[in-house]
Amino acid sequence: MLKHLAAAAALLAFTTAGFAQDARTTIANASKAMGDLRTVEFSATGYDFVLGQNYGAAAPWPKFINKSYTRLIDFQTPASRVDRVRMQGENPPRGGGQQPVIGEQNQNQLIIVNADTPWVQQLEIWMMPHGFLKAATANNATASSKTVGGKKYTVLTFMGQNKAPVSGYINDKNMVERVETKIDNAFFGDMEFSAIYSDFKDFNGVQFPTHIVQTQGGHPIFDLNVSSVKVNGPVTIQAPQGRGAGAGAAAPAAAAALPTEKLSDGAYLILGGYACLAIEFRDHIVVIEGPQSEARATAVIAEAKKLIPNKPIRYVVNTHAHIDHSSGLRPFVAEGATIITHQNNKAYLDRVLNLRSEEHTSE
Repeated sequence: MLKHLAAAAALLAFTTAGFAQDARTTIANASKAMGDLRTVEFSATGYDFVLGQNYGAAAPWPKFINKSYTRLIDFQTPASRVDRVRMQGENPPRGGGQQPVIGEQNQNQLIIVNADTPWVQQLEIWMMPHGFLKAATANNATASSKTVGGKKYTVLTFMGQNKAPVSGYINDKNMVERVETKIDNAFFGDMEFSAIYSDFKDFNGVQFPTHIVQTQGGHPIFDLNVSSVKVNGPVTIQAPQGRGAGAGAAAPAAAAALPTEKLSDGAYLILGGYACLAIEFRDHIVVIEGPQSEARATAVIAEAKKLIPNKPIRYVVNTHAHIDHSSGLRPFVAEGATIITHQNNKAYLDRVLNLRSEEHTSE
C-alpha cells in the first residue's frame, strides 16, 4: 500500500512539474514569436460603449464614436495613458450614458501602478497581449489545453489580486489571441471581462494586434482598429502636477445620517446620493429607487426605517434597469422587499440579480 502511495506521489510531483514546464515553455515561445515589447504607443479609431446603460434589457451597451484614440503603455513602470476624442454614436440617442454628446468630447485616462492601484485598473495593462505574458511570468501561471469552436489553444492561467483567475489563450502561431477574467460589479456580480486580439502585424520585430475588442457583461465596451504602432520608444507617463498631486486615496468617511426632507406626512426625500423616496403605508414602507451600490442601498434602508419606524420595507420601485439605478436592489431583496418595475425589465433583473449568489466569489 505504501509503495502505491509513494508511486502516486511521485506521479503527482512529475505531473505538476510537467505543467509548470509547459507554462514556462509556452510563455517563452509566445514571447519569442510576439517580440520583446517594453513600451508602446498606438493610435486607433473605433467605438466605446457604456456599460449597463442599454436602451432595452436585451440590447447592447450604447455606442460612441472614437474619432481618435492614442494610448501609451510602459510595461516596465508599469503605466498607461489614453487620450481620445469621442463623439455621439447613435442618432437618435438610445439608452443612457450621458447622451447625447454634442460635438467632440476630449477624454483621458491615466494609470500609474503602485501598491494602492485597484486590480481592475491594473488589468488594463496586464490584459494586453504582451502585458499578459509578463503578468503570467510574474504570477507563476499554469498551462492547460482547450478547444474552442474547433480551434486548439494552450491556456495560461494565473490568479488575479481579486482571487479570480486570469486566462490567456495562445493560438498555434504563439499569439495571445484572447484574455479573460472576472471583475467585481455591484450589479452583475462576478462580471465577465474579456479582450480579443486579431489581425496581428509586424512593427519593427514586434507582433501587435490591429483589431482590439473588449467586452464586459456580455457586450463590447471597446472596438478599436489600430492604425499606427510605435514600439520600444521613449514614453513619458506622469501624474498631473499641482495641488493634491501624488496624494494617496482618501480615507473612507465615517458613516453619517443621510440628509432628508419631509415632503408631506408619510413621504420623505432621502438625499446624499441618487435621490430616493420613502413612503409610509398603513403597515409597510415603499422605497422608490434602489440605486448606485449596495452601500448606498443599505444606508437608504436604514434611513427609511429611522424615518418610518416599526414597519417593514415591502416594496422597492425600480424606475428603470440602468446599472446606476439598479445596483442597490440586492439589499432590498435581502430585506424581503418585492421589486416593482416595468414588465420589460422582469426577465433581465431576474437573471442579473441571481448572478451574484451563483457566481460571485471574489470581493
